[in-house]
Amino acid sequence: MNASRVTAVALAVIAVIIVAVVLSSARVVFAPIALAMVFAAILRPVIRHMERWRLPAPLASTLLLLAMVAALSAAVSALSEPAQEWMAKAPRATAIAGRKLRALRHQFDWIGNAVSPPPKPTVQTLPVGPDSSAATVVQVTTPPAAPDYGPMLSRAFGTTTEVVSGIVTMVLLLFFLLAGGRTWRDRLIKVAPSRAEGERFVQIVHEIQQVVARYFFASLLINIGQGLLVGLAMWGVGMPSPMAWGILTVFAEFLPYVGGFVMVLLLALVGLSVSDSLAHALIAPGLYLLITTLQNNLVSPLVYGRGLRLHPVPILIAVAVGWFIWGVPGAFLAVPVLGGLSVLCRNVEGWSGLGEFLAD
Repeated sequence: MNASRVTAVALAVIAVIIVAVVLSSARVVFAPIALAMVFAAILRPVIRHMERWRLPAPLASTLLLLAMVAALSAAVSALSEPAQEWMAKAPRATAIAGRKLRALRHQFDWIGNAVSPPPKPTVQTLPVGPDSSAATVVQVTTPPAAPDYGPMLSRAFGTTTEVVSGIVTMVLLLFFLLAGGRTWRDRLIKVAPSRAEGERFVQIVHEIQQVVARYFFASLLINIGQGLLVGLAMWGVGMPSPMAWGILTVFAEFLPYVGGFVMVLLLALVGLSVSDSLAHALIAPGLYLLITTLQNNLVSPLVYGRGLRLHPVPILIAVAVGWFIWGVPGAFLAVPVLGGLSVLCRNVEGWSGLGEFLAD
């Protein structure tokens, strides 16, 4: 590798690091913009169909956003009662699950003691009685500090003010992107160096929109089916609020790897709190893993098709980077961004190598 290529690679790495730092530090600004652009790509085909029904783009955008808000409100309403019940039972359920896990851990303590002997207890010598020379040995046990989940939740969701302002910004920007109709296409053509280049750029953007929209709607259908199966499975094994588990599955599966991990963790925690044995507690998360595995290996390849399939390695890398930079929005945007990048790799000369890395 010659010196010029080494320099180019080093500059590219530095540029990527700088961009990541800027995006992470200004997530309040960039995350809503990115979400609005992705949702605009997803919903633009729906707006085009509504325009064929003689509806102006602003009116169609308003009706579509109102319908989305109504659907989201219905889902939140369905989850509110089980969520309040879970929050009320959370301390007791966590304590019960903790006791069962500690009992299980004690059964395997001999393995850890054989590998690494336990540390000696902390002992202090304290004066007792009027004579300070008399002393007794007192063993002092320091209770373990309660885990602090605040930084983790802040990284995942942000503060309340940040979430509210981000949602408002995203909705307003999404409305203007959708209501613009074909004016954005005409502007892109005008600002291009030539009309041919402008039309080619618009064609690439349109292909990216199609790929992202197909991915989202295919994922929505798959997640709804998986949510129904999970809800029935949770009802069959006697888990509380099976419908809520199904709805959570629909939303969680939009976060590759992260959503499934959180669902398995929650199911295991609730299972430990309501089950009499460890084997029974693991039935619910085991069923979820079974349904997810069958969906990923049988259903997804058929629904997505070759054009929407990406290799698991770049997806995992993109989800990890997106989670690190923006939390939940970053994990959600990981696959749509990779889908758009794969379209660029097919249309931009010299990017075919990256396209081969992304393809399944």
